[in-house]
Amino acid sequence: MIEEELLVKKIQPQQKNRKLCLDLKPNVTIFNLLSIGLTCTGAIIGLGYVNADLIFLLRDSDYFGISSGKKVGIIQSQIALASLIITAILSLCMGQAYDILGRKLIIIGNYAVIAVLITTIPYTSPNLYFLGFNRVVSHICSHFLTTNPLILDYVEE
Repeated sequence: MIEEELLVKKIQPQQKNRKLCLDLKPNVTIFNLLSIGLTCTGAIIGLGYVNADLIFLLRDSDYFGISSGKKVGIIQSQIALASLIITAILSLCMGQAYDILGRKLIIIGNYAVIAVLITTIPYTSPNLYFLGFNRVVSHICSHFLTTNPLILDYVEE
């Protein structure tokens, strides 16, 4: 009797969790699916603001006071290059960090760090090293958010 029940359970096809033309893993809701895009969107908006604001801060006489447009471009490029190189090196460990610390802790923590860094950008003047450090850390945090493993967690092959 028990063997027949087990055989029937094995033969019955399982219902697929299909939403928005995607086969999702069991117990995944539409809100889980929306969180994939929203984590990336928040990081992109934050970094877009930082990139645009950085040029205005470098030219403003109350903050850094760099009047030469060429020098502003060079400083902006050097800060961006440093953040890209450091992020490329650290991206090798980002997957392990998600596995060790968990998804929620890393996503919420990086959003909090980005919020603090965006509000402290004006207070880094007149020191360009603090501004560069602020930019590098905000780029690392946004990279954590844009390269999250949520797609692998929620969508089936």
